[in-house]
Amino acid sequence: NTNIPENTTINKYITIQANATDVFGNPINGTIAIYADGELIISQPFTSNVTAYYVPEEAGRKVITITYTDPNGVYATTNVTNNLQALLNNAIITIDPVNTTINKTTQITVTVTGEDGRAVTNGTVELITEDETYLGTANVTNGVATITVTPTEIINTTIYAHYLGNELYNETTANTTYTVNNIKPAVTVQNMTCTSNTTTVNVKVVDVNGNNIADGTVTILVNGKTYQANVTNGIASITIPSGALKVGNNILSINYNNNTFGYEPASTTYYTNGTKYGPVY
Repeated sequence: NTNIPENTTINKYITIQANATDVFGNPINGTIAIYADGELIISQPFTSNVTAYYVPEEAGRKVITITYTDPNGVYATTNVTNNLQALLNNAIITIDPVNTTINKTTQITVTVTGEDGRAVTNGTVELITEDETYLGTANVTNGVATITVTPTEIINTTIYAHYLGNELYNETTANTTYTVNNIKPAVTVQNMTCTSNTTTVNVKVVDVNGNNIADGTVTILVNGKTYQANVTNGIASITIPSGALKVGNNILSINYNNNTFGYEPASTTYYTNGTKYGPVY
């Protein structure tokens, strides 16, 4: 009589139990040996039953053979064979939503664990978009795969992280949202310098992370007239003739534009009154 599960997963302990009776169901003594694919697990005399602990190390069908022998020769030697299917463990992928901006180098982190929460130590993760655009591949190390992307288009889609499996774990897939936005600049007045002939407004243009915007154009509208300058490494210096500014408060409407794909326009409003200036809220 045997007690053997039909399925298990690799690297997991299972219990194999066996006993022997005569044709009438009465317990008999003797020796029971238990084999897995021909390899001896345990062999011992028994009076009730024999218990063996077995850990399959590879996936596939395992042949469990239980052999009863009677050292006194009263009962015939008997073999019982059972099939045990050793399955790969299930892997679990975790990937957070990705929200980035165009042309920004972005790291996408994929976590791969077993159902018990232990980190998967090796294997490969692929990233593709919903329309099957390939984003990259990375090896799993201590449960983490990191893929670096630099998006070149505005997009709002779904990406799929596919773990290809290894000798211990099944392949599996998880998905999340993937959003690539325009760059949203911020415009501020860095300083103003005034002479008897001109007022120079130095406008600073940065992205949401404080990085200088490389190019584009800043335009200032004041008292019905427009003045502009190109942005160089985050700064545009706009010169306004002194005659264009009136006595008292002057309202400066400052606008940034960039014809390069991926940039949104930005604007702010300042006042200037002689040597004084500041934002208008």
